[in-house]
Amino acid sequence: MKAFYTKEVTGWGYAPLRRWQHVKRPVWNRLFSAVSVQGYMGPFFAESQVNRDVSKAEYPYVVAHEMAHLAGVTSEAEASFWGFEYCRGSGNGAVRYSGYLSLLPFVLQQANYLLPEEDFAAFCERIPEKARESIGKSAFLKCSATSSPTWKLSGPMDGPSKIRILRENLARKLNYLCSVS
Repeated sequence: MKAFYTKEVTGWGYAPLRRWQHVKRPVWNRLFSAVSVQGYMGPFFAESQVNRDVSKAEYPYVVAHEMAHLAGVTSEAEASFWGFEYCRGSGNGAVRYSGYLSLLPFVLQQANYLLPEEDFAAFCERIPEKARESIGKSAFLKCSATSSPTWKLSGPMDGPSKIRILRENLARKLNYLCSVS
């Protein structure tokens, strides 16, 4: 993982990770879990920490996200991007699955916002059983998957065009989730 950040992220102006930098476990894990925090970048000693309650399916993505913060990425959105990029490019299927699983709450938010109730219910039925089980084991994905949408598709397209594009993208992501083992 450090090699990825040294090779990819430094090309965008971020710091290479040092040998001594690694993700740690928090001292106040109960507090992290109580407020649904998967990971945290400590401001005093620049230490990234990952909640001990993160499920096995979520762990690779959360670690990759926190490693981005160690490299100097301050934006949560950009750290999420780099975490996903690491997972997406991994040769390990479980790591790739973790990256795509991290997108599911955002996909569900948008689908819930854009689709009529019956279409959203039908969409949710298409979520692979493995992903449903992963969500069921997570204390974090459950709450974020049901929160209100925080972003919308934007651009000059009309509503039906946006919905068609969203459905096509969602179908591709679901097909990928089904194929990753």
